Amino acid sequence: MTGEKAKKGVIIGTIFVVALLMAMTFVSAISATPEKSMEQWRREHTVKVKATTIYKYEQGYLEIKEIYTGKDLEKKFGVGDLQGCLKFRWKQKQ
Repeated sequence: MTGEKAKKGVIIGTIFVVALLMAMTFVSAISATPEKSMEQWRREHTVKVKATTIYKYEQGYLEIKEIYTGKDLEKKFGVGDLQGCLKFRWKQKQ
């Protein structure tokens, strides 16, 4: 009985490995795109913006604000600007 179980285990393992290799080959074949189409994708997904970064220190806090503006933002996304802000507690050594 042990010999039959081992054979079944080897067969199942072999089938699993073959299926895994086929899946890896299939995924890499699908994701391989010509360089021309990658360049086209880059052009279609690039938005020209003006970036402004404002640093402000006040009452022990450093605030970094980034603002992105541009005509392409309005055309592609319908927004005039995108903004992000980070605020850090900043302790100075004495």
